[in-house]
Amino acid sequence: MIANVQKLRGDGATRVFYFPYAGGSASSFHYIDNHLGPAFQSYGIDPPGHGAHSGPYLKDYQSFFQACADAVLHHLTRPYVLVGYSLGGLVVHDLIQLLQDSGRTLPDFTLIGGCLPPHLVSKAFRIKGWHQMSDQEIYKDLFEGYDIPSELRENPEYLQLLLPLYRADSQVFHSYSHRRSGPIKARIQVFGGRDDKDIPLEDLMEWSGIGLDVKVDVLPGGHMFLRESGKIMAEAIREKMGIRRPFPIHSEYPRPGMTKSFLKENKNGT
Repeated sequence: MIANVQKLRGDGATRVFYFPYAGGSASSFHYIDNHLGPAFQSYGIDPPGHGAHSGPYLKDYQSFFQACADAVLHHLTRPYVLVGYSLGGLVVHDLIQLLQDSGRTLPDFTLIGGCLPPHLVSKAFRIKGWHQMSDQEIYKDLFEGYDIPSELRENPEYLQLLLPLYRADSQVFHSYSHRRSGPIKARIQVFGGRDDKDIPLEDLMEWSGIGLDVKVDVLPGGHMFLRESGKIMAEAIREKMGIRRPFPIHSEYPRPGMTKSFLKENKNGT
């Protein structure tokens, strides 16, 4: 089983591929994508059980990674950019390592956000994952640390429908095993949230040691700083790809509205 690659918009020369965080989907990156402009064409990755993908949830990292890698490898022609957030950041890191080890074309630029360096992921295993929590414990963790959308706060019955996905992705994360390898040669920008309770700043800064051209910066916010800083992240992509002219913001992006029908459509994989 492989992930879905969903074209989001645009026909520009540079392809951008988004790999979502735990519980996310291809549509989770409108905060960035709205600000990229016409020089790009963007694609979102829906792993099995996420977004529009009707397959069963995967519960181990290697299967999850392979599903994503198999879906995108034949799309990766230059110029292209990889973007991964949280769990998606690990996938992007390992995808670059796979490309490098197999002698394939590396991305022109990579952006990773809200993600522990791969060699430190095991530190997070000391803390209970969502797959080890009761429903109420998950709610408490989401409300206190992840700035979940108001639609979910005000309608917890919708959130209940997403718990199987959260638990499955938590199992994926907790099954991650870092494979030691040589330094990554791709150009990487890493962003972290200043108030992210899951990723201390000293841990975040260790990304700088994984490659030959890695820059680490901190943005205001917690783990989901993406929602407030998408424009900054888009500007980083545009600058690294040599695109600086002004562009109109696309407000018509199809956001994943948290309606009952949307959430029921995404209740799969159980």
